[in-house]
Amino acid sequence: MSVAIEQSDTADRGSRRSGGREARRALRAAPLAEDVRPVRPGLSGGTYKPLSQNDLDRNAKRIADIDASIKQARAEFNQAGADNAARELEDAQIERERLQAVYDRAVSDQKVKQLEVQMLQKDLQRAQLNLQNVEGNLDPSLVSNVERARIAYEGAVKKLSRGELVAPIDGIIAQQSVRAGSTVRALDPVITVAKPGELHLVGKLTPTQMASVDIAQKVTCFFDNDPNTAHPGFVREFPKPPPGATSEEAYIQLDGDVQLEVSRLARCFTTLGKRDNVMWLPPAAVRNFQGRRFVVLQGDDGKQRRVDVEIGLESDDRIEIKSGVNVGDVVVAP
Repeated sequence: MSVAIEQSDTADRGSRRSGGREARRALRAAPLAEDVRPVRPGLSGGTYKPLSQNDLDRNAKRIADIDASIKQARAEFNQAGADNAARELEDAQIERERLQAVYDRAVSDQKVKQLEVQMLQKDLQRAQLNLQNVEGNLDPSLVSNVERARIAYEGAVKKLSRGELVAPIDGIIAQQSVRAGSTVRALDPVITVAKPGELHLVGKLTPTQMASVDIAQKVTCFFDNDPNTAHPGFVREFPKPPPGATSEEAYIQLDGDVQLEVSRLARCFTTLGKRDNVMWLPPAAVRNFQGRRFVVLQGDDGKQRRVDVEIGLESDDRIEIKSGVNVGDVVVAP
C-alpha cells in the first residue's frame, strides 16, 4: 500500500484544522531519511513496501519445512541412538555369556583337577603301604644280592664307556689306522676326524727332516691312486703342532688346480742336497746299532768284519758313504 502526499494551493478557514491533521498523517507516513531509516523487510529504493501475502505464505512454508526437518532429524537421531544402544546391549549380553561359560569351564576344570589330585594322593598312600609291606617281608639275602648285582652292572657300564671312542668335534672320518681286532696302545691315534672345509696336503716330518726343510722349498708329489703322475708344488707353511705330537707337519701347496680328497695318500719328494761322483750304498747295507752306523765287509779269506762308516746324504734308495770303505770292497747285506 502506497501513500502519496498531495498539497493544495487554496484552503479555506473551515478546513484549516482538518488539513493540519492530514498533513501530520502524511508526514508520519513519509519515508525516513537514509541516515535514520531502520532496516525492515520490504524496503526497496527508500520506499517502505510491506510483505505481500504470498511472501508471508512462502516464509511460513519455509518455517514449517525447517520445523519438519528438525523434527525428522531429531527422530532419526533418537532412532540411531536406540539402535546403537540395542546393539551395545546385545554385544554386552553375548560377552557376558562368553565370560560366564569360561568361568563355568574353569570351575569345572578345577573340580576335576581336585578330584585327580585326591585320587593321586590315595594312589601314593597305597603305594607307600605296599612298599612298607614288601620291605617288611624282604629276605635280607635277596637285598644283598640285588645290591651286588647293581654294583656289577655299574662297573660293566663304566667298562663299556671306556671302550667307546667319542669325537670331540662334528666332522667326517679322514683316516682310520685300526680295524676290529687290532691291538692298540694307550694314547695312540687310531681315527682322524676332520671338519668339512678347506683341504690341505699335509706332510708328516720328523724333527730331523724339519731341520732340512724350509718355506717355499720345491717338492714333487705322487698320489696313491695315480702313482705315475707327478704333481709339482712347494712347502707353504708349518702349522703349530698339537700338544703331545711326536711329529711335525708341513702344508704343501700343489701347482695348478688339483682336486684334493679326504684321506687320500701321497708320496712327496724334495731335494735336500745333491752331489756328483760319490760312493753310495743301498740303505739295507748300512746298519745302525745304538747310533753307530757301520757295514759288514767280507775279506779275501772269507772272514767278515764290521767297519764304521761316515754317512753323507740319504734318500730312500741311496746313502752316501763319505769314509770307512773303498771302491771294490765287498759289503754283506743283512
